[in-house]
Amino acid sequence: MALKLVLRESQALLGILGRIEAEIQPREAISEEHLGVLEQELVTVAQKPLKEEWKVVRDGEPVYRLTKYITLAIVSAGMFTEGVLVIRV
Repeated sequence: MALKLVLRESQALLGILGRIEAEIQPREAISEEHLGVLEQELVTVAQKPLKEEWKVVRDGEPVYRLTKYITLAIVSAGMFTEGVLVIRV
């Protein structure tokens, strides 16, 4: 699944991922302190775009939401005109 990231955020995220990848190359020992700093940076930079992506997943894509509401309006109008939603007094 691909994330739709804002260009500025994706560049920062890809930059940190590149630095982490360079740090964990098998040619040399891993500095755990430096890796911890990079990990914290990754978490900080990734929180906002991942939160936004979660909102899209939770609520649905904009086209899906629009279609859902239009369908609800059409079905409600159809039920109302057929007397299903007529309130009896």
